[in-house]
Amino acid sequence: MAEKPNQNWEARDIDSRGSKFRIDVNNPQEGTDGPNAYIQYGVTENKDRQFSALSESGTYRLHNEKSMEIVAGSKNSTSDQTIKLESASGDITITVLENGQIKIRGSSVVIQADDDINLSAGRNVTIKAGQRILLRALKADAHALVGNLVHSIGSWLERIFEPTQVGVDYLRNPPAGDDFLKGPVVPGVGDVADATDASKLSRKERIQQRMNDLKERYGTTKTDLSGKFGAAGNTQTFGGRGGSTYDQSGGG
Repeated sequence: MAEKPNQNWEARDIDSRGSKFRIDVNNPQEGTDGPNAYIQYGVTENKDRQFSALSESGTYRLHNEKSMEIVAGSKNSTSDQTIKLESASGDITITVLENGQIKIRGSSVVIQADDDINLSAGRNVTIKAGQRILLRALKADAHALVGNLVHSIGSWLERIFEPTQVGVDYLRNPPAGDDFLKGPVVPGVGDVADATDASKLSRKERIQQRMNDLKERYGTTKTDLSGKFGAAGNTQTFGGRGGSTYDQSGGG
C-alpha cells in the first residue's frame, strides 16, 4: 500500500513496557482501513503475538495467534445472564476458516428466531434425541425420493406407481440391482440406487460418477449411429461437405 503524503509523525506516542508489551498511539501508517487510533501489542518468549487495536474507521480488532479463553460468572447465580453478545445492527458471524467444528453445549440449548430458521448442509443433517422428536406447525412437508419419513404420505416413487400393480413394499425398499430400476426413473434424474447412495459419495466421487455415465451413454450412442449408417451401404465421403462419394460396391 502506498504511503499517504504529509503523515503526522509528531503526534505519534509510544509507551513501551520492555520487550514484550507496548502501546502505540496515533501511528500514521495505514492498514487496510486506514491508520490505527491506537494498538496494544504483546509477544511471548516463543514469538506468539497478540494485539488489540482501534482503527480510524471505527473497527475494533482483537487478534491472538494461539488460543483465546473468555470465562465469567463464577460468582453469579444460575438465573443471571453471565455472557451477553449483542449486535445493535447487522449480522453476527462465527466461522471456522479451516478444519474444526463449531460446538454449542449446555443442559438446554434454545435457538429462537422472529422469522425463519434455515439449516443447510452439504451432506447430511442428523438429529438425535434420547426420548422423542416433536414437530409442531400449521403445515409440515417432507420431500424425498426414497426413505421411511415420507411413507405416511407415500414417497415420490410410491405416488408415481400408485395406479400400477407395483407393490408398495417393493418401492419402499427398492433393491439396487433390480432390472426394473436399472434405467433412469425420470430422464436426467438417475437411477434409484444412485439416489439412495448419493449421500455416501463425496462431491468429487459424484462428479466422477456422472462423467463415467456420460461417457458410457456417448459410447452407446456412437455405436448405434455407426450401425445405422453402416446398414445403408459401405459408402464413404471424401473431402468434407460437398466432397465426392465413393461406393465400394462398384458405383461411382
